[in-house]
Amino acid sequence: MLPYRALAANGRLSPAVPLRFIRPDGRTMPETLALLDSGADRTLLPAAWASALGIDLEAQCLAKLGDTAGGVATHYRYPRGVEAIFLGKRIRLLASFSHGLTVVMLGREDFFNLYRVAFDQRANTLTVSEY
Repeated sequence: MLPYRALAANGRLSPAVPLRFIRPDGRTMPETLALLDSGADRTLLPAAWASALGIDLEAQCLAKLGDTAGGVATHYRYPRGVEAIFLGKRIRLLASFSHGLTVVMLGREDFFNLYRVAFDQRANTLTVSEY
C-alpha cells in the first residue's frame, strides 16, 4: 500500500484522513474525515454515531470515566471494536463513544499502532504509511 499524503489546503494542514466505517451487518457508512489524535489512547467516536453503526450504547458498551482535554467524561467502550476501510484496507479500531464529541478521533492503541504518522508543518504535508 502506498503512503497516504495530504497537502495543506488554503495554506492550512489538517491532521485528518478519510475512512469509511463498516457496520456489523457489513454495510459501509459514507466516507468521513477522522482526526489523527496522538493524545487519544484509542479511537473515539461521537455517541450519536453508535446507532448508525448498529451499536446500542447502553446494552453493548461499557461505561467508563475517562480524562479528556475538556475534563472528565463518560466513554462507552464497545468491546468488539469497529471495522473501517482506510486506503482500501479493512482495519479494526478499538472504539469508544462519547457524548458531545462531533468528530472521529483516531488514537494510539489502534490506528497509530497500525500506521506511521508524520506531520511536516514546514512543508505543509501529512504522511501516513503502513508498518
